[in-house]
Amino acid sequence: MLGRCFFRYFPFIRNGLAATKRVSNHMGSRATADPALMETILGLLRRRGLYFLDSRTTPDTVVFQIARKMGVPALQRSIFLDGRRDESYIENQFQNLLREARVKGSAVAIGHPYPATIAVLKRSAALLREAGVRLVPASELAGVGEGGSN
Repeated sequence: MLGRCFFRYFPFIRNGLAATKRVSNHMGSRATADPALMETILGLLRRRGLYFLDSRTTPDTVVFQIARKMGVPALQRSIFLDGRRDESYIENQFQNLLREARVKGSAVAIGHPYPATIAVLKRSAALLREAGVRLVPASELAGVGEGGSN
């Protein structure tokens, strides 16, 4: 069913990618757990020189493994900043993000433009500098230019 739904809208998706630089899933758990569907989507991205940011909305995601196998640049979310719209929770998640960035050399955060998230991010700019962590575009971590190609 999921594959049929995708292919029904495939021409729209294919044509709509003209100005796109990257693709991510936000509520695509079923899609990102479907190897055949992800191979199709990632093949399209490879032809367009795009990368995929997997928000890891399911533990069953196959995106990163398939992307690597196919040679498609891909990133995975490390930290979801605002699973709760509570500033103390978001601050704690931001600290976890900094810790992971220092330990692993990079980390990817995903969040929403909620007032609480924006407030924490505004206050946290100094923490980045103090931690020696640099904020960069996702494309830099994916190893592609902002134009989308390697």
